[in-house]
Amino acid sequence: MIVLKAINNVFPNIELYGVDIAESQIKKAEEYLSECNNVSLAVTKNNVLPFDNNMFEMSITYGCFSAVKKGDLPFFYKEIERTTQKVGVFIEYFPLKNRNNNSKHYWFTHNYNLLFKKNN
Repeated sequence: MIVLKAINNVFPNIELYGVDIAESQIKKAEEYLSECNNVSLAVTKNNVLPFDNNMFEMSITYGCFSAVKKGDLPFFYKEIERTTQKVGVFIEYFPLKNRNNNSKHYWFTHNYNLLFKKNN
């Protein structure tokens, strides 16, 4: 929900939507986003997004794929594709390794081309 707040700060006049699988996280997000009047939040069940087809011009995920079971990833991706008209942006944060044991910084990466490779 950090991304929603950041987008809201820059574009306060657009409608924003957020989902989570846990109602407890939605409640925390409602508190965190209480000053944002243009944000709607919903609980998603069975990996089905509670939105109409092509409802959004753009969809952004932040740390979602790391919480989805590998076997559910294609369905999850298809749900984003179903609800999005133009652009999907996927941001993940998988810690690969701490390059300096004294550092608090980690390097993150993910290969979406490999993850969503079509089987021919």
